[in-house]
Amino acid sequence: MQHNEIVAREGWIFIIISLAVSAVLAYFNFYITALIFAVITLFCIFFFRNPGRVIPKGDEMVVSPADGKVMDVTTVNEELFLKGEAKRIRIFLSLFNVHINRAPVSGKVSFVKQVTGQYLPAYKDEASLRINAIILAWKLNLAR
Repeated sequence: MQHNEIVAREGWIFIIISLAVSAVLAYFNFYITALIFAVITLFCIFFFRNPGRVIPKGDEMVVSPADGKVMDVTTVNEELFLKGEAKRIRIFLSLFNVHINRAPVSGKVSFVKQVTGQYLPAYKDEASLRINAIILAWKLNLAR
C-alpha cells in the first residue's frame, strides 16, 4: 500500500485543531496566543510530513524503515515469532526526523503483536526492551 500524502493522515487532526484554535484566538484579538498556536500548527505539519522516497527495486533489497540514527545492531533471541536468533536494529527518531515507518522489505506482513510496556525515553539502551511496541514479521518475496 502506498501513502503519497504530503502530510500523514494521522497528523491532520492535530493540524486542524491547532489551526482552528489559532484562528479563533486571532478573531478575538488574542494575537500572542494565536501566534503560539500558529507555531504549534507549523510544528505539527513539520512533524507529520511525508516526503517522497525513491525505493530501490528488487525483492532482495532491505531498506531503512525509518529516518533517524541507528543506535545499535544486536543479535537477540526472539521468542514471539521466530523462536530463535535474530538481528535487532534499533533506530532513534528525534523530533526533527520524519516520524513515518515504512516497510523495510518486499513482502506481506505475516505476524503482528502489540507489546505493552513503559513510556521511557527512546534513546536509552533499555528502552527497546521495556517500551510499548508493535512487533511485525514479514513473509518475504524472495525468488528461490
